[in-house]
Amino acid sequence: LRLPGASGLDVLTHCQSFGTGIPVVLVTGHGDITMAVQAMREGAFDFIEKPFPAERLTETVRRAVERRALELENRALRRELAGPAAGTRIIGRSPAMAAVRALIENVATTDAPVLINGETGTGKELVARSLHMLSPRHDKPFIALNCG
Repeated sequence: LRLPGASGLDVLTHCQSFGTGIPVVLVTGHGDITMAVQAMREGAFDFIEKPFPAERLTETVRRAVERRALELENRALRRELAGPAAGTRIIGRSPAMAAVRALIENVATTDAPVLINGETGTGKELVARSLHMLSPRHDKPFIALNCG
């Protein structure tokens, strides 16, 4: 953490200022408990004191990469859950299901009457609930009718 003209903690702060969320591992030959605690409080992923076995650095980098991948996956899932089809409970990633979700999103904003038909168990009521949740009338009651 001793650098000419700056400290490792300054470098940590500078790296974090970019807002990338990339984990930062501080390596020092002159550390102490207070410095390690401060680095971790300021957002360092880990604090390694020299000398250390190469496996320690390898394992630390592996854990940092794994955590970053989980953070990115979590962010993507949150974005997906907060997207236009949030709360529709329609799952599936096939092109056919994507087309169904897109159709629901397009129709939900209109005042057009919608007839949903299909075989038993295909998800007609699920589609109807999704239409309702995405419509301007989502705060009004939803009444499911089974016509036969």
